[in-house]
Amino acid sequence: MDILGRLRLIFWMLVLFLWSAFMVQFLRADFPALAPQIARIKNPFAHLRARHYGESALAVQEEPETAAREEESASTLYPETVRVPEQTVIPPQSSLTGALGAGDIVGVAEPERKGVASFISEFRSLREREEDFRGLHLPQLPQFPAPPPGFASAETKNFLIYRELPPVSQTLLDALETLHGNLMLDLISFSPWTRDARVLLYFFISPKTYLAMTGRPAWSGGASSVSRRLIYVLEESDSLDIISHELTHIYFDSFFNAARPNPLWLSEGMAVFIQTGRGQSPPPWLKESLAVISAGGGYKFRELMKTESLENLDSAGVRLWYAQSYSVVRFLMRMKTGDEFYTFCKLLRDGMPVHQCLVRAYGMPFNRFSALEYAWRHDIQTNKAAQ
Repeated sequence: MDILGRLRLIFWMLVLFLWSAFMVQFLRADFPALAPQIARIKNPFAHLRARHYGESALAVQEEPETAAREEESASTLYPETVRVPEQTVIPPQSSLTGALGAGDIVGVAEPERKGVASFISEFRSLREREEDFRGLHLPQLPQFPAPPPGFASAETKNFLIYRELPPVSQTLLDALETLHGNLMLDLISFSPWTRDARVLLYFFISPKTYLAMTGRPAWSGGASSVSRRLIYVLEESDSLDIISHELTHIYFDSFFNAARPNPLWLSEGMAVFIQTGRGQSPPPWLKESLAVISAGGGYKFRELMKTESLENLDSAGVRLWYAQSYSVVRFLMRMKTGDEFYTFCKLLRDGMPVHQCLVRAYGMPFNRFSALEYAWRHDIQTNKAAQ
């Protein structure tokens, strides 16, 4: 073979190599062996009973937000919905404050009750006066309080744990660290502060103590604060699911800022995506809701992405909204495997209109939401990245 023939061969071999490398990256979601491997998590709460306080508790409730999102009726999103029954709506904060006294707290020795009551009063005062809302970026990380009376404490590299009554088990510590490592596979770019800072988790055994300290009904399962990096968990069999969902909010939502918080669909969609994959705990209602979407159900993108309140949806409508938000986020995460999703979020945080963020991050033809909606619909009906 002459020199010209050899050069042609080398050229086409290079073309083939580059094309193969591109296809592997583009189709990476179809080859699990090439994706980062997640560690199995041993659930330390598996032996506990399941929560049965109300099926409307799809996720942990956020701490009250002083800069709340503008509320908007969701009736146009889900025409057949009815208002959520009154008993499934979180009562106003004032109706819960002071509901219990120190004498109502179970499992605390008599000499400690006065100290617990004082802690509850201080805790409520702090919560009521602090301006805390999703996406607040603080230049200085908050200082954590000391553990309340009657709580054991433990710490790991990434967590400070306060647990009511029994000591913190090594199984729980190992599960939390394994979960953190799994979550960082997708979230480290959004929360580099986790290398130097911890998250504080309160674990409650008694629903009464949980209600007294957090002001939340037991069926909520927990409460969280993004800016203070706190999660409060009432121990039940699904507590690990709650922790993975709320850790995602703390790690992901902190990437945004007060002037430009991430939209609700992106925040909750990402939380369900991480909970389902890295947290290995898909919500029990997710598969059924995705089946509805695959059959052509769900919301128009324009309505899904401008929703700021779900209070007018019934439980089926809320589940459908969560499932679709999850599916859209998964599509954006898996559509390409480079920095496109990070770029999209960064541009959104910096104030660029959403449709411009989309085309800047993903390129053509995604210059309109209709193009994204069409591609996502096709994808979910062919069981590709969005499921």
